[in-house]
Amino acid sequence: MMTSEEEDATPKFIDFGLSKVFYKGETSEDRFGTLAFCSPEIILGKHHTIATDIWSIGIVMYFLLVSEIPFLSRDKNQTKKNIVWQKLNF
Repeated sequence: MMTSEEEDATPKFIDFGLSKVFYKGETSEDRFGTLAFCSPEIILGKHHTIATDIWSIGIVMYFLLVSEIPFLSRDKNQTKKNIVWQKLNF
């Protein structure tokens, strides 16, 4: 997010209320996160690790480069299917 000052806008990190620290080798099955940024592991209810965070960072980077969120659909179930099965075209 950016502050509202047009001439001196400052970037702000948000949405860390559900963050969790993973130690080497630790996994989790907790379901949390914003759907558009969730990895296939989260959608499928499998164990996820730090690689899940790397996936989310990739989604953010894609958005910054292309100005759209990959896999996103108006329908939540279709978004989930896209995340798990759709190939990403650059």
